[in-house]
Amino acid sequence: MKDLLIKHQLEECHPIREYKAQMILKAMTATATMSEPKAKLEALRQANQRTNAVIEKVVDQVKKDRTVFCREQCGLYQLREQKVNRILSELISESK
Repeated sequence: MKDLLIKHQLEECHPIREYKAQMILKAMTATATMSEPKAKLEALRQANQRTNAVIEKVVDQVKKDRTVFCREQCGLYQLREQKVNRILSELISESK
């Protein structure tokens, strides 16, 4: 599979979307006391860059381990979310 297709499927899967939402909420709560809109925008940009970096690392892991994908009845490939959860939690724990 092409990297772009893998990345697109990862961005649409529940664990990645949940992780992105958590990072955005964390950035928004950290800048909630600031009244400057540019600071809030910069915090959102940084959160987006961090999540994109994590997604790239997950893409690299998925390319190595093709068992993350399974075929549905119609022949399309779907992600196994429990494996994506495992990869994501490993990457998050490594970055801490």
